Amino acid sequence: MRWCDIAIDVTSFLLLNVTDTCAVWNLLSSGTLNRAAKNARCKFCITEYVRFECLIKTRSNPDKQQIELQRRLKAAISTAQISIHSISLEDLLEVEVLETRKQLGRGEITTVLFAKTTNQAAMSDDGGARELASDMLGVPRSQTTCHLFGWLFYTGHLVDHERVDIQNEHIAMGRPLAPHFDVAYEMAMRAKLYDSQKKT
Repeated sequence: MRWCDIAIDVTSFLLLNVTDTCAVWNLLSSGTLNRAAKNARCKFCITEYVRFECLIKTRSNPDKQQIELQRRLKAAISTAQISIHSISLEDLLEVEVLETRKQLGRGEITTVLFAKTTNQAAMSDDGGARELASDMLGVPRSQTTCHLFGWLFYTGHLVDHERVDIQNEHIAMGRPLAPHFDVAYEMAMRAKLYDSQKKT
């Protein structure tokens, strides 16, 4: 997984998100994080290509974590917590061009293109996809799971003791963001301290 150095602002988070494969797994890896996002009225959708990558694409010897994440995604789709959308023929033509130029998968590219078409944010934890989203949508509409995590603490939808719960749940599902959650949490705490100092 590639990362990129694009700053995030934990004091602001766009609620409507088109989510790629990595980000949807990271979101669903923690029930605590997912519930807090839902309570904060965040909305998530995926493209048909992402659904294919997550649920249909053949995997050799899937482990217990992968099987559980697939179960959670199916449940989220069945309850309309996560919706699925197709992209247009025009966007499909652009996918082919971007695949060659950007060396990204179709799930990541269709996520950014659908976000562009529908004026939503693209949520990805892959550096290359974030760069593409920042270029095509602008930095504020390029979001990550860690950005969501920090914003939920900043806004009080998550409280301190839930930090470790989320990290433990995330690690138990074999996901890689725990160290980055620490950074986002510290950013949220600094922002809250700055806000409180401005009021005094």
